[in-house]
Parts: sequence; structure tokens; C-alpha cells
Amino acid sequence: MRRLFNEAAKIIEDDVRWLHDAAEHFEEVAHMLPKPQRASWILLTDMYDERADIHARLAKRMRRVSGTS
Repeated sequence: MRRLFNEAAKIIEDDVRWLHDAAEHFEEVAHMLPKPQRASWILLTDMYDERADIHARLAKRMRRVSGTS
């Protein structure tokens, strides 16, 4: 069970990196768009960053509970 728990934490940590990378890419795209279209892409960037932060906190709690921090 511990191994499964650690695997889940690893997947969540990988998602954190992926979500932050996606947010960075969306931000780059947003700055190339006309101002009216930019707002929705910036919102998407913020949402991805927020989800990454939520995942990071969850992974940290999981690692602390499992004793593998």
C-alpha cells in the first residue's frame, strides 16, 4: 500500500511540473495575442498555476504522511 501511495504522490508531483510548464506556455502565447483575446489566455494561465499549487500542497501532505518527504 505504501508503494502505491508513493506512486500516486510521484504522479501528482509530475503533474505539478506539467501544469506550471503549461501555464508558462499559455502566458507566452497570451503576450503575442491582441489585447481583447489576451485576457482569457491570462485567466487560463492563472488557473493552471493555481491547480499546480493545489497539487504541490497535496503531494507535500502525502509525502509527510507517508514519511518520505
